[in-house]
Amino acid sequence: MRSRLIELAASCDTVMPGVAEGLALAGTGEPAAIARFFRDRGAARVIVKLCPHGAYFDDRAAGSGTVPAHPVSRVIDTVGAGDGFAVGVLSALLEGRDVSDAVRRSAWIGARAAQVISDTERSPHREELEEAGL
Repeated sequence: MRSRLIELAASCDTVMPGVAEGLALAGTGEPAAIARFFRDRGAARVIVKLCPHGAYFDDRAAGSGTVPAHPVSRVIDTVGAGDGFAVGVLSALLEGRDVSDAVRRSAWIGARAAQVISDTERSPHREELEEAGL
């Protein structure tokens, strides 16, 4: 399974592993090394989810960097936070935003999801994204 997942990830434009996936697939929990592992195999962009510490990105065109996490006053349920994170990245990229803006949006959406029980209860509407400058 590990080799198949690595093969699939290598063929993707964007790969979004967490540190646990990095350990399992790349053999490291260090964000830059996880990103390098997938980029060396062909992925154009890797965004490593660091949960309460934000995210690290390595993009063929934009370079690398870190985006801080959006503050969360109280974590209620993490179900849906990763999906919200992915939606944030992909929706921003589809709008033509750069990768750091995409990761900022994703951190905000993921944080909102972690503060409610339902995995879609705090999914933002367009107006909320605009009000938040995302």
